[in-house]
Amino acid sequence: MFLLYYLNDNSKAFKVLEKQLSSVGCKVKLNFEEEKAVVKEDMEKGPGACSAEKVEQQLAWVFTSLTDTYLCYHVVEPKQVKMVLQDPSFKTDDIKVYIESGYAVVVGEVQAVKEKIARMEKSLPTKKEVPIVEKLFKLVEEEFNREMCANYPDVKVIRGSATITLEGPDTEVQSGAAKLDELIKNIKEKRVKFPAALLTFIKTSGAISKYQARFQQSLRNPVFFEVGSDLVLSSLSSDALNEAEAAVMRELKVATVQLQGAAAVPPDLDRLKEILIKAKKEANISELRVDVSFMPGASGTATTKVRLVGYSEDINKVNEVLRDFQINKVTTEEEVKLPHPELVDCFDKVLGLIGMKETKVTLKASHVPHPCVLVKGPRSLVQKVQTDLATSLKQLSTDTVVLNEPAVQWYFQGDGRQNTELVERSCQVLIREKKHLQSTGTTSNLY
Repeated sequence: MFLLYYLNDNSKAFKVLEKQLSSVGCKVKLNFEEEKAVVKEDMEKGPGACSAEKVEQQLAWVFTSLTDTYLCYHVVEPKQVKMVLQDPSFKTDDIKVYIESGYAVVVGEVQAVKEKIARMEKSLPTKKEVPIVEKLFKLVEEEFNREMCANYPDVKVIRGSATITLEGPDTEVQSGAAKLDELIKNIKEKRVKFPAALLTFIKTSGAISKYQARFQQSLRNPVFFEVGSDLVLSSLSSDALNEAEAAVMRELKVATVQLQGAAAVPPDLDRLKEILIKAKKEANISELRVDVSFMPGASGTATTKVRLVGYSEDINKVNEVLRDFQINKVTTEEEVKLPHPELVDCFDKVLGLIGMKETKVTLKASHVPHPCVLVKGPRSLVQKVQTDLATSLKQLSTDTVVLNEPAVQWYFQGDGRQNTELVERSCQVLIREKKHLQSTGTTSNLY
């Protein structure tokens, strides 16, 4: 029936049919009531030259060729019917559309109709679900949305928990899905070697989410963090990966400080632990910023290691507290060798002679293990006093006077003692007597 309509409406196609029938001495009339094409012999041309059987074969060929040339395509899906009726490309001289109750029929040459239907089906709204890995989609989401808005504005993107659903014209949906796959394949990865203690800190401190949020705003492309045996950074951009790596390497670190001497053993070690725990609590008052742990040194040694893990700025602050403790609060003892053994017994006067005064440091002369001065007190002061005392002692000079006169010894034990003390005060020297067993003489050393 619809082919009859088409032949009636398309004069070109009808004339081709008439010409084919005329060649066998026939003409055609379209009967719409009976839905037939009625073929009769053309009496004006006289009786046909061919036999009835031959004419019948030729007529069969003509109508077979006709039905093979043209296609009647039934469109029944409401959305497709609407598109066919609204699409001007279906309203041409060679293609006709006929409406029946609830459906449409497209009639035309086979290839032309198939091309029109294929083009229509590609532009039909379609739906495609693409499975995704959440962490990977976050890396490409911004770029993907930008691409879809710019190139496929008619596609609706619906995000699910593990899928992305694309709805829109079939061609654009397929292109959008291909673009998403391409972006995910372009994700780059960088592995950063970190100490195990720092990796644990990153996982437990919330540093990952904080850095991802920060880089989402500050970098052109987001960076994803994953912690396993290494820190793994992923992004679409190599520049973003390099910036993220540099920031993490700069802002996170591990510092190990070895304690020695009194600081490595109780009671100073106990005091240090209390001070560092307090400093740690202050640093972590709003979030985990730094972790402090104590590790014993090698077996048989009086050493302890303090490990600081976290953000560099907070580690530096805690490390300053540790340094201050070791310098100003830990008592240490150093020795200064005396250039002359005799000075051990008169060291108090030596201090007066060289003018050294230090109330926070204890100076004690000793014969053991050799003539020396033990300097005891806070490390920073001990080091300074040790240096100053050694320098001052090196500046002392000595001279020896040998007195062999009679009654020399008696003189220095009597009236001569007062004279000696007078000379010491007035000349800023020390005079010490040394007896010789071989003679009655006396040797005096002047310092």
